[in-house]
Amino acid sequence: MISKKGVSDVIATVLILLLTVASVGILVAVVIPFVQNNLEESTTCLDVRGGITIVGEDSCYMPDDDTNLEIRTEVKVKVGNVDIDGIYLVLEDGNAASTSYEISEEITISGLNDGEPLSLPQEGGGEKLYETLSGTFYREVSVGGIIDGKRCPNPDERKLELCLD
Repeated sequence: MISKKGVSDVIATVLILLLTVASVGILVAVVIPFVQNNLEESTTCLDVRGGITIVGEDSCYMPDDDTNLEIRTEVKVKVGNVDIDGIYLVLEDGNAASTSYEISEEITISGLNDGEPLSLPQEGGGEKLYETLSGTFYREVSVGGIIDGKRCPNPDERKLELCLD
């Protein structure tokens, strides 16, 4: 006589239910908080998109009148109704070289505005002019927002023209 030893249908069903509950518990504990945190970061920067712009007619470059060795680059930034901790400027020379600045309230950067303390444009339509003096013709500029120490992606970008002044 052959003896069958196995798991009864009731025990098998209980084990399958326990595995299902454990799997759902792991998903709830790990995946859902991960997705929520990433969504919060994404929506924060989404609010900034389009809220920080370059004022095209006031952003340009020009050689220094005296020496023609130094070029002044002017970038005017406008901030809409967005809450930011700072902004970042990326100036590109057209040869894949770039210079990047992170600007927050009352910071001094030697390459901008002749070393004077910088400030952010006022929220709600404020504008601020940032100037750099160097031997480089910057051809393009990008500006974006900084929130919680992180640069928001998809900055406003613009090609710079020679100033008409």
